[in-house]
Amino acid sequence: LVEEKEDVPVYIDSSTKTNALYYKLKNADSNSNLIYVYIGAGVTSSLVIDGKVYRCNNNNDGEIGHLIIKGHNTKCSCGRNGCLETIIGNSYIINKLNSNGVNVSSIQGFVDELNKKNEVAIAIMNDIVNSLGSVLLNIVTFTAVEELVISGAYTHARQFKDGISKYIRDNCLSDIANKLTIKFILDDNKANAIEAATLAFYQSQSDFN
Repeated sequence: LVEEKEDVPVYIDSSTKTNALYYKLKNADSNSNLIYVYIGAGVTSSLVIDGKVYRCNNNNDGEIGHLIIKGHNTKCSCGRNGCLETIIGNSYIINKLNSNGVNVSSIQGFVDELNKKNEVAIAIMNDIVNSLGSVLLNIVTFTAVEELVISGAYTHARQFKDGISKYIRDNCLSDIANKLTIKFILDDNKANAIEAATLAFYQSQSDFN
């Protein structure tokens, strides 16, 4: 409808793919292949190989939030039980804290409780690190990417950064670990418009090539 009314091309993509594309173009001097992971209400990822965002035929790749984690049975928004999203997704974390008597209204409240050494918050973080760490370890081992970028509202928390880094370093094959860079990026809503503009620029260049 917008294309017809405004006579301009319109491109639609997942926010994680546009985030990964913007990150890669912003770091154009790097030749590394990478996995970009975003943690928010859900958990998604994007694979960048040879400077291009990987896409399967239906564009549903990267939905790591719906990988099933053994030993967990919380109902997920997808209708299944035990998805990674139910362990590390923002709303699930807040609900777990509140149901255990720790009253928070935002994911920053979770970070604040971690800094206060709240035992419930620490237990939740340990579960996050072990569950996400296992998933990322398998992805990194399978793809042998040189860079892992993790973005989200609590990814700046020291307990998260230290835990994920240690889990992967301790369990990854040495040849892969030695070439792997892990970066943590705090979610910035102001960057969304830039990332969307990056998609439009990238697609428009592709249209002319």
